[in-house]
Amino acid sequence: MFVWSVPVVESALRKFAPSLLDGLEPVRAALAKRRALGPVLKRVYPELKKISVDYAILENSDNVVVTPASFDWDDVGAWPAVARHRKRDAHGNVLEGRALVEQGENNIVLAEGSHLVAVVGADDLIVVQTPDATLVCPKDRAQDIKALLTRVAALRDGKKYL
Repeated sequence: MFVWSVPVVESALRKFAPSLLDGLEPVRAALAKRRALGPVLKRVYPELKKISVDYAILENSDNVVVTPASFDWDDVGAWPAVARHRKRDAHGNVLEGRALVEQGENNIVLAEGSHLVAVVGADDLIVVQTPDATLVCPKDRAQDIKALLTRVAALRDGKKYL
């Protein structure tokens, strides 16, 4: 968890990750004009360099303090963590959209639009369907999704899938 003021993080981005700050300019402009962020983020985010705040700013900064905290924390950027914060059915499945599981437990199945995603006889899977792509991954291999995304990004038309 990070706590900072906008001027401090902006200064750090300017110093340590200027291309990232430049890439965020359309977001700043939309905020200033009180425009909806959804369309802007959808356009801007895929073009931004994929780097964590830790690497982009914190490891380079000299004005960082770490303090212990006594509260629960979950990395909502990880699929298993997302599942911990969603409603589950009687078999521990997280189902969103037109998703069904028959004789399976502890799956995460997310479907967009009117597309039906059905899982039969499988446990502990992550299945994510979007209009452009479908991901199927065992939960215990979720950490490997990042490597897969790197390969997808390297495809000639890969950015449209990210």
